[in-house]
Amino acid sequence: MINFRFISRIMATFSPYTLTYTDVASADLSLELSELGQFAEISYSSLPTEFIFSNLALLMDSDFPLEGYDALKGTVLVSAIRGKLAKLGAYVAYRPSAKQLFVSISGTTTIWQALQDLRTLKHKHPIGRGCAVHTGFWKMYEGIKAEVIRAVEKGLRTHEVSELVLTGHSLGGALTYLLAIDLLAPGGLELPPGLPLKLAVFGAPRCGNTQLSQLWLELVKQYRAKNGVDSLKEYSVKAYNDGNIYQFPCELQ
Repeated sequence: MINFRFISRIMATFSPYTLTYTDVASADLSLELSELGQFAEISYSSLPTEFIFSNLALLMDSDFPLEGYDALKGTVLVSAIRGKLAKLGAYVAYRPSAKQLFVSISGTTTIWQALQDLRTLKHKHPIGRGCAVHTGFWKMYEGIKAEVIRAVEKGLRTHEVSELVLTGHSLGGALTYLLAIDLLAPGGLELPPGLPLKLAVFGAPRCGNTQLSQLWLELVKQYRAKNGVDSLKEYSVKAYNDGNIYQFPCELQ
């Protein structure tokens, strides 16, 4: 995979907050993020998504590509999605052992998707309020939005779901936030009352401006007020000096 650390060294800003040992994630959280990362990673596979989930037991066997991907055991595919623009991959799947419905969006895998990544001009978000998004991200998201939402509706209807998990790496992490905004905004998909929602993104770049980030914070606050403090959990994982700097509350320049 392409390493963007040189971009980070040139363009990064630094937080006034210094991490200490009190900020270290617990062992339980580290394990959970490792498991969620497995769902984010397989959306990158060059193998057809349907093939992966139809052959999970074989692929997880010793010396096979998914050896050690124990979190995937028993997971059932709800829908595999290929975007209308640049053929961006995504899928919705159900994990019976934890009663979790997963939405995973792939990061950049082709030159066509990379070209969309370079379309960095702002595009007005239809929600208004001065919200703007990265043009290339938005266009690719529009290419999967309808199918993803239909798949989520199907998963909620056909399975006993105790938690909805949205995950993705890099570009997929940025689009995860655009999906989450659509799910929580008025007029979006009506989630079952009290359904816990979890976001776990890995190396996600900024996807919108300050107004969009403020809207996101408002939607989070509203969802928690309605469904409980722990009803929405948000995790962002960033590798040291990763050029895909995630700072959603900061403005897309």
